Amino acid sequence: METQKDYTYAEYLDLVKSLVAENKTTGPDQSDEIIYYTGLNLVRMERIGKTFTFTDELLSSVQKIKQNYHFVVLTEAWCGDAAQAVPVFDYIERESNGKIKLTLLLRDENLELMDQYLTNGGRSIPKLIVYNELKEVVATWGPRPDLLTQHIQLLKEENKEADYTFLIEKMQLWYAKDRTLSTQKELAALIGGLR
Repeated sequence: METQKDYTYAEYLDLVKSLVAENKTTGPDQSDEIIYYTGLNLVRMERIGKTFTFTDELLSSVQKIKQNYHFVVLTEAWCGDAAQAVPVFDYIERESNGKIKLTLLLRDENLELMDQYLTNGGRSIPKLIVYNELKEVVATWGPRPDLLTQHIQLLKEENKEADYTFLIEKMQLWYAKDRTLSTQKELAALIGGLR
């Protein structure tokens, strides 16, 4: 499987910062709207980076890992869901005592891999793919917490005329209230199942 450049979280953050400074984003769509979302996402990632606190459940799961795992995450700078989850993956890697290696890949440069992990037929990101020491896929997660997926479904049913912008705003409000707790809960269960 051929992949393009991979990134550590620090490299990815630097990439997003440089793109925002140049009024650009990752991927082929360089529309004003997508570039605007990239700027917002940089702010979100930096905020989570400064305010993140582990739940006891996730911290315990990470600290009990016995084997080495490789967390590969498909992402893009313009993706609001990715901006909320990718910093959490970074904290998990840092807390893992070297047991977890995090690699970030840009989705649009790695479509062959992405197309193996579609969500309802779509290339939804972020997508976490967990490999064990034998390079076998042992778990996946993404693109967002189940509670948010249910919330969006309800919003779509209640607001049949709602456009994409309306849904994005509601999603980001949900994320702001949730403060990564739902993501941490699901990742604690995923990591707890790896032992």
